Amino acid sequence: MLRQCQTNIFQSLSIEILCSHWQDLCLELRDAARKLLEKELDHLHNDNDAWYILISKWSNLFHQSYNKENDGALHDPNIQDILLDDTAYNNDTTTTIIVKEEYKRQQLLSIVFMGIICARYEQEVEHAKQSSVTIKGFSVESPEIILNLSHILASLLSPSNFDHIPVHTAIRRTAIDLIGRGYTTWESYLDIGQVLLALFDLCSISDTSTMTSKVHGEILSPKTDTCLTAQTALYLIATSRSRVVITTLAREIAKHALVQSGTTSSSTSITVKNEHKPEILRLIQILIEKCPQDIEDLILEVVDITLNCIDLNILRQKGVPAVSETFGLLLKYPTVTYCHSSPKLCVGTKTGLLALYDLKAPKCQPCQVLPKTEIITCVEFSTDGKYLALYSGYEGKLYFWQTSSNTFFGSSNALHLSSKYDVQRLDRSILSPMEKVNLQWIDRTHVKMCWYDDKIEKTFKV
Repeated sequence: MLRQCQTNIFQSLSIEILCSHWQDLCLELRDAARKLLEKELDHLHNDNDAWYILISKWSNLFHQSYNKENDGALHDPNIQDILLDDTAYNNDTTTTIIVKEEYKRQQLLSIVFMGIICARYEQEVEHAKQSSVTIKGFSVESPEIILNLSHILASLLSPSNFDHIPVHTAIRRTAIDLIGRGYTTWESYLDIGQVLLALFDLCSISDTSTMTSKVHGEILSPKTDTCLTAQTALYLIATSRSRVVITTLAREIAKHALVQSGTTSSSTSITVKNEHKPEILRLIQILIEKCPQDIEDLILEVVDITLNCIDLNILRQKGVPAVSETFGLLLKYPTVTYCHSSPKLCVGTKTGLLALYDLKAPKCQPCQVLPKTEIITCVEFSTDGKYLALYSGYEGKLYFWQTSSNTFFGSSNALHLSSKYDVQRLDRSILSPMEKVNLQWIDRTHVKMCWYDDKIEKTFKV
C-alpha cells in the first residue's frame, strides 16, 4: 500500500513523526506508528541511494548527540525539558519549540532512529561488524555507532540516572524497548547482570493500581508503560539468550544469598532485591515453557534460582497445593523429584551430580554419585522419602539410594547405596534421554520402570 501511495501527490511518510510515536502511550497509535515506520524503512531499504542518504543524515545527528567525555551518558541538565515528551507530541506543540531545543530533540530522535535500525536489521549490522564493505548504508563506522548506541541506551537504563532523567519519560521507555528488541546487537557492549537488575527494578515499581488490564485503544500511564515495557524487554532478552540469563541470575542470586547471610557487605555490588523475586519466578516459568532444552541442561541453576525466590514458610504451611504452584513446571522434568513428607527436593544433572535439598533448613548437599561423563536420566523419591531411585540411561543401571536422616543431612556426608540393577541401556545418540523413561514407586520398596519407545515395563525391589 505504501508503494502505491508514494507518487508525486503522496509524499513519503515522516520518519521523524513516526519515531516520536514509537513509544506513544496510546496503544493503537503506537502500534500504527511502528507498523508504518517498519514498512517505510523496508521500502527505503530496497533503494540503496535513498537508504544511504537516510542513514547518513541520522547517523550524523547521532554522532553529534554522543558525549565522548561521559562515555555516551546523557548528562544535559535540561534533558528533561527536551525529551520525547508525551504531552508535547500528542498535542502537536513541537512547532513552538525554539530552534536550539528542536535541534537537541532531533539529536534524541536520532538515538531512537538508529536504535530501531540496528534492532530491525540486526543481521546486516552483525555483518558490518566483521566486514569493511559498505552494506546498504552501514559504513565501516557501524561498529562504533553500535558501541555508542549501547552506551547511550545503557545510560538511559542505569538506576544512577533516575534522579537526573525522570524514570517514566518516553525516551527512557523507548531505550528499554530497544534494549530488549535488539539485545543480540548490543550484547557485546552491555553488562547483562546490570541490564537484568535494572529491568527488574523497573518491573517492581508496579502495583495493582497501575497494572490495569490493557483494553484495546487504552491510553497507558507512563508508570504502567515503563513496567510493561521492562517486562517485555526481559522476555525478549531471556528467550534470545536463555543460557546466559539463567547463569547470570544464578550468579546474582548467589551474591544476594551471601549479602543476606552477612558473609559479604551489601555495598560491594548491586544484587537481586526481594522485590525482584516475583518477576524472576515469572521469567523462569516463561523459560521453562519456551526453552525447555536449555532448562534441562541448566536444571541445577534453575532450581537454585527458584528456591531462593520462593517463601519456604508458605511452602511448608500450605503443603501439597503449594508444591504444584511452586514446582509444578519443574517437576515435569524427570531429573527433579519432591518428597512431601520430608520435605525434600532432589535434582539430577547431566554430569552425574545429585543435589539434595532439605527444605526445612534450607540447605543443599551435592553428591557426585556417577562419573562426570554419565547422565542422570531420572530420579524419584519413595512415598516415605526413605529411598531414592535413580536411573542412568547411558550406563544402563538402576540405583537405589537410602536417604534417611542420619545419612542424608546428618553425620554421613554421602548417600548410602542400597542396591543396583543392570537394566536396559539408552543409545548415547539420544540427546534428551530424560524423555524416554519413567520411574514410579508402586509401594515403599518397589519401583516400576517404563520405557516409552519399546513399551516395556519392569518392576524392581530395593
